[in-house]
Amino acid sequence: MRIGTSDVGSPMIARRPSGGRVPRPEDRTTEGGESGTGEGAELELPLE
Repeated sequence: MRIGTSDVGSPMIARRPSGGRVPRPEDRTTEGGESGTGEGAELELPLE
């Protein structure tokens, strides 16, 4: 579990917070109109 959290947790967790903090302000302005925030937009859809 410790190894999985360090190896698998790093990339997975890094994508979740990164996509959550970046798309939040950008989505409000562009509302997920940018292709780069495509990953973030998908994460916000299920959240809502």
